[in-house]
Amino acid sequence: MRLALVLADHRAAALTAAATAVYRDATTATWALPAGGSVSVTGPRPAEPDVLVDGSLDAAAHRLLRRGPAPRDVPAVVDGTEGAAVVVASDGRSALLVRDQLGTRPLHHGVLPGGGVAIASEIKQLVAMGVERIAVVPPASVVVLGGDEPQTWRDELVRADTDETFEDRAAALGREVRASVAARAGRPVAVAVSGGVDSSTVLAVARESGADVVAVTVALPGSPDLEFSTRLCADLGVPLTVIEPEPIDDADALLRELVADVESWEQQVLTHAVPSRVLMRHVATTGRALLTGEASDELFGGYRSAADDAAEVAARRDKELGNFHRTSAQRLDRLGQRFGVDVRLPFAARRVVEAARRFRPEEMVHGELTKWPLRVAMRGTLPEYILERPKLTFARGVGYRYGQHADGDGLFAGQVRGPRAGTADERLTVGDAEAASLERFLELGYGRADYMLTRTL
Repeated sequence: MRLALVLADHRAAALTAAATAVYRDATTATWALPAGGSVSVTGPRPAEPDVLVDGSLDAAAHRLLRRGPAPRDVPAVVDGTEGAAVVVASDGRSALLVRDQLGTRPLHHGVLPGGGVAIASEIKQLVAMGVERIAVVPPASVVVLGGDEPQTWRDELVRADTDETFEDRAAALGREVRASVAARAGRPVAVAVSGGVDSSTVLAVARESGADVVAVTVALPGSPDLEFSTRLCADLGVPLTVIEPEPIDDADALLRELVADVESWEQQVLTHAVPSRVLMRHVATTGRALLTGEASDELFGGYRSAADDAAEVAARRDKELGNFHRTSAQRLDRLGQRFGVDVRLPFAARRVVEAARRFRPEEMVHGELTKWPLRVAMRGTLPEYILERPKLTFARGVGYRYGQHADGDGLFAGQVRGPRAGTADERLTVGDAEAASLERFLELGYGRADYMLTRTL
């Protein structure tokens, strides 16, 4: 029996050596299968594929489709995918849904009211199609459709013990970061720069590679990020555009819009979505892809301090990496979709992740500086004033001012009315703004993806 598949958007790209994409018009495509079945696709056609594929995906995917899931094939499928992919068997009877190591692109699926399986990148698309129970493809996973129930197989990436010196591992990390940035800067790019070590690394390496690159920063006059970004871009000879963040005149309306766009109710995500939105709107006018330094904090313990012990650093790093697909990656992906920006994350590349996982937790912090392996790897590439700059969160670096904890509401603390009684689960939320966000999230039907009804922090 053939699968009845509906792909809600082109980002869930159908990839198989036996299938050919035939575009009937600008908005609809059919993947013609040799056996006569078809997979319909709706949504706008992208300017270029959203998925990077190599031979390991093709070969391993077809082994999985031909003989069923085998754990030994799963790493090759995940390793061959950047973002998310849908691979349909040539006979139309089975399909693989694949997601990369950190979940940089979303992928969801669910049963349609009239039968058949709908596949989409965003929750909102499946809600609009009437899907009542929305399942997510977890990061580093392969989901096999075609049997009685979907089967999920995971590729666990663990820290590799090594006898190599710290310096040798840092040098290897530097090589992988350079390769990753160069691979993602093959077209004109803008780098979101804050003057921190992460974004400065991406900018400096892109410039070093000869890419067509400009820099963009969102910053208020006198903000910490503006000083460092301006100095770095002048030293590198890279044009810098400074965008002032938009004032928050109607916090309730802005929060409701952000929840709808970002598909999150958590305030640490929505707070940083405010400057991200301004950034995306500008980059969309340039036609450039956007490179960012996201994932570096999660990989190198950027949110930790020298006071944390190694066990705590390790536990928090694992948790932050596991939740990356719901925090920074989700914010950037959904806002990129909203404004039509191709967002690329060099630090999320599998080989960079593997190189980062070779460092022990106690090696992440040096004195008062976090992300020590990256700082060492970038010696000779970044100036000392960047290498020695402590970590600031995105919104604070932009120049927004809010309390250290702000009752869990971040930038929206004290600016948003609380929800109606009984409309949101108060056990999940901290503060009025977060409770109002959850109310809006549920109102939109996003709670059908029940994996989102847990906290990431």
